[in-house]
Amino acid sequence: MKIIDSFIDDNTYENLYNLFISNQFPWYYNNKVLHESDETILNNFQFTHIIYDNNNIQSTAINLLHPILDKLNVKNLLRIKVNLNPRTDTIFEHGLHTDIDKKAITGVYYLNTCNGYTKFIDGSKIHSVANRLVLFDSKIQHTGSTCTDSKLRLVMNINYETI
Repeated sequence: MKIIDSFIDDNTYENLYNLFISNQFPWYYNNKVLHESDETILNNFQFTHIIYDNNNIQSTAINLLHPILDKLNVKNLLRIKVNLNPRTDTIFEHGLHTDIDKKAITGVYYLNTCNGYTKFIDGSKIHSVANRLVLFDSKIQHTGSTCTDSKLRLVMNINYETI
């Protein structure tokens, strides 16, 4: 596992953050976070925006991601998805999972600072700090959480190969 703070320059980060919090950016409601989870649990929902999936660009937001993808040395992009989790009264963990069923690298890029986190199967936690990137083997189970100290928790999941 590798944690990189201040991953991209401040200007690029600000442009990306401002895009995602804009009232013009399209977010899509998901009534449960994980496919196998219980949709009747009140905190089990999120808003997402898929930027790249199934070998296809899904969003023009990809145009702002070249500095990130170049710095990661991405050779084969598998998926990029942005998650927006609204604030909850208590922190809610969504459930352990892997993003993809393939040997690759998963990157979680944090777009805002809050008390939400990414928790791994071994119990370790990476806290949400704006412009922080954590990289890990895509086979490692992890879970995201909501936050209680900000209006939202905003993260980008990047799944890719370097060979």
